[in-house]
Amino acid sequence: MRFFVKFGEKGFRLAIQPSSDLSSLKKQILNSDVLISDLDDTDLPSPAKKIAWNSLRSIKILNPNFFFWCCKTGYKLFKNGKSAEPKAWQEYTKLFLRNAKEIKRAKEKFTEQEIEKMLYPGVKELYSLLPERIYKLYLTRNILEIGWLFAKFLNFDQVIAEIFDKAEVTEQFVIANPQFKNYFVKGDSEEDEAILDVLELYKRKDKIENIISCYRADSSAKANERFDINVGKDYRGLVELLRWA
Repeated sequence: MRFFVKFGEKGFRLAIQPSSDLSSLKKQILNSDVLISDLDDTDLPSPAKKIAWNSLRSIKILNPNFFFWCCKTGYKLFKNGKSAEPKAWQEYTKLFLRNAKEIKRAKEKFTEQEIEKMLYPGVKELYSLLPERIYKLYLTRNILEIGWLFAKFLNFDQVIAEIFDKAEVTEQFVIANPQFKNYFVKGDSEEDEAILDVLELYKRKDKIENIISCYRADSSAKANERFDINVGKDYRGLVELLRWA
């Protein structure tokens, strides 16, 4: 890890500040050919969790299958923490988001106004600073219909949805797109480390040239050393760094 970028009343600051690297970091980000980003809990509080929570508050709680899913998921989250989330969402999607009525109901929760409010500070601005030529890809566990609502709002080019093996999907993407040589990666979990594993492998094979990465950490104490940049739930420090470094 080179930086933990924070934002406060006096603007941004770097917890780790080798200032000679700032211009290099900016150049690597802006010279990227492709951005691969997670969605849930990386750019905003998880839409998947919001969908499940809204179901909990609705009449669906009377559904025995939903009640059983809640009990099982609660136990797994208590026992295994964040690592249990992918399987829980996969089960939720299979049980409750496989018909047009439920999908329509879920989509109605995410208007443009709601999306704007949900985004972490600075996310929209960060993407607006990236050159238009950068191909922007979301890899998400969420369903395609929900993923595209956020992708469209943020001018992403592609969404690959219901992804539970990001390493495999990343490798397929790299092989299918040999024109992309410089990657910018964003995420918030061990699953997103798998993206780095694949890209680093292909860098060693001289198939790609550069990888710059950003981790959305819950706190500086939970920073991820695998990633070049760590941010909290506020991207404005990174935005200012890109504007002024």
